[in-house]
Amino acid sequence: MPELTYERLHPAVLWFRRPVDAEGAAPEPAGLLMLENRNFAMPEMTPLGDGVLWQIAQYNARGAAGDPFAAYAERRLEAEIEVWTNGRPREGVVQCGIAAEVLLGALLGMAMWEEHLSGALTVEEAADVLSLDVTPRIKSQYEKRFGGKWRFTENPIRRWHTDIAEPRNRAVHAGVKPGDDQATAALEALLALERYVGDRLAASWKTYPRTAWLFLGSAGFRKRGKKKLQAVEAWIASQGSNNFAAWVRDYQGWRREVDALVSRRRRA
Repeated sequence: MPELTYERLHPAVLWFRRPVDAEGAAPEPAGLLMLENRNFAMPEMTPLGDGVLWQIAQYNARGAAGDPFAAYAERRLEAEIEVWTNGRPREGVVQCGIAAEVLLGALLGMAMWEEHLSGALTVEEAADVLSLDVTPRIKSQYEKRFGGKWRFTENPIRRWHTDIAEPRNRAVHAGVKPGDDQATAALEALLALERYVGDRLAASWKTYPRTAWLFLGSAGFRKRGKKKLQAVEAWIASQGSNNFAAWVRDYQGWRREVDALVSRRRRA
């Protein structure tokens, strides 16, 4: 039986009372208490159109092919479940840490794959970068590719470091249990990092069109301007195929080659 937490209770809770001065008296029903937790949300259901069904099919195909952005979405969902539904702050912070590193790794990995496609980066050069730990990677690789602010003194990287990475390390390496407020802060920092990554990819989509489209899709680009969405869709149409799972399979083939070289270097 998992740990009982407020978030795991059903929102409708019966409560009882009994006289404190009547020994052995049975509790009597006194009313119904409605909690304010979020674990039983009931959104309105609407029929799925052909366009939505096609998007779901594409997403499933990309996930089966090993889309790292799909892996990030799964870890983010796990973090939300642990924080909001299960009420387990330690597991929530750990999942936020995993999700953030998956997101940052996928962003850099797919961008370098596109650089390789254009002939601007070799497998050996990619292995040099991916041999670095996450902190030196952030300091040296992201700003020059995506622009924006990637310094540890400015958000969202500052929040990633203080609200996600540090409490995650304390939870994993020292067994420290974060508080509910720390778990909430970690999840908010993760979502802020996600929005920032989307903004930077939208700004640099001409350099990394496949990476930007796999992360943002039509909905993400639409939020950042109709003209930008139209330009990206025109580029996709010019490719003659919208089989995005094929992009993912090509990326994974390249990534296996790079990772094998990274492993050989570390063993050596």
